[in-house]
Amino acid sequence: MEIECPTIGIEEVFIASGHVGGFSDPLCECMNCKEAFRADHLVEDVTEAAGTLSAEDLTRVIRENEIRCPECGGEFGEAYEFNLMFKTTIGPGTGRQGYLRPETAQGMFVDFQRLSRFYRDKLPFGAVQIGKSYRNEIAPRQGVIRLREFTQAECEIFVDPRNKKHPNFERFADKELVLYSQEAQKKRRIYQDDCTGSCEERNHCP
Repeated sequence: MEIECPTIGIEEVFIASGHVGGFSDPLCECMNCKEAFRADHLVEDVTEAAGTLSAEDLTRVIRENEIRCPECGGEFGEAYEFNLMFKTTIGPGTGRQGYLRPETAQGMFVDFQRLSRFYRDKLPFGAVQIGKSYRNEIAPRQGVIRLREFTQAECEIFVDPRNKKHPNFERFADKELVLYSQEAQKKRRIYQDDCTGSCEERNHCP
């Protein structure tokens, strides 16, 4: 079933989903010009797996390698975790703390009881949603989800954890999935960027 949920929600929803406590990127600010940068991006050329380092480790790497602000050459302050959700208040006065949704899935879980009643309390059942999501990116990129506003499609299938059989499983039981390694995905992307072949040819890139 396709549903449409609100793009804004109260803080409790995002606490439950883990986004208040863990949906963040490491931020580092220049103490001179006050420009902000992704701390893990600053150290990509001097250390491996920069994206897995803690804020404390990123601060240490930046200082040990004397990495300076690319804008003005100033020194960086300590790195810290910056939550990527857009914060707002809901209601008059001070209102209740709320956020713009960073993905569309929350509404499906909040509406679980309604969906369950619609499906007559029988599992499995699913919900699909297509809509806007919002992320307060430190450094927006020309990617699919590294933007501050983008359209997202998600599907959630709810199954009984004690009985994960699906009545239509046999239709797809013999279908093989082709999974590409990170390196293979990079090569495929480079090839497709330069490819001038037909769509059919592009879909069978090596």
